[in-house]
Amino acid sequence: AVVAGAISLPLAIVTINKLPVSDFQKEYLRSQIENIRGGENGDNTISLEKARTDSIFNKKVEAVKKYMTYAAENVNFNPENIKISPEKIVASCDETGFDLPLLMAQAHMESCFGLTPRAQKTNSVFSIGSYDNGKNTSIYSTQDDSIAPYIKIVQNDYLRDRSIEDMLSPGNFTNKNNHRYASEKNYESNINSVRNRIINMFPILSQ
Repeated sequence: AVVAGAISLPLAIVTINKLPVSDFQKEYLRSQIENIRGGENGDNTISLEKARTDSIFNKKVEAVKKYMTYAAENVNFNPENIKISPEKIVASCDETGFDLPLLMAQAHMESCFGLTPRAQKTNSVFSIGSYDNGKNTSIYSTQDDSIAPYIKIVQNDYLRDRSIEDMLSPGNFTNKNNHRYASEKNYESNINSVRNRIINMFPILSQ
């Protein structure tokens, strides 16, 4: 029932269980309800503001799906073979404050969202631990498992206290040991170009 601009928790949970979305997304929405249940207000309601936030999450997920399909089809990959979860991508960026368009730009450039043969073998969507000489030092159980290590490495070793614009200036995508993320000469400008295209195509992803 809807009372005073809010939805009762039991009804919300039943509604979530019936939604035509993935189990991951249902789990995410239920966890948000539990967070509210344990909040200080103790009124067991989901506010309209929370409903709006969940709506933004869903829109971001749909935008990520559309861009991944676009990227795959652009190089004649079958988008149905994409294994990495759009819900996991969005949730991970929301939880860590990581720049979603940057993550997507690197996932696109490094492995076309896990569709390249090397990424299929290692599940390293962002080429963490994958070297030019063919050596692979990071192999993940699933492609979703490669998201958190990537975010941690970029946040702590590459971004540090810098802006994304600074990091993506020519030759500047370097870690604290001055090693570049990739050996490609124009890597920074290419990532920046893809990131800007993603933002232009789907502005919601930069919110």
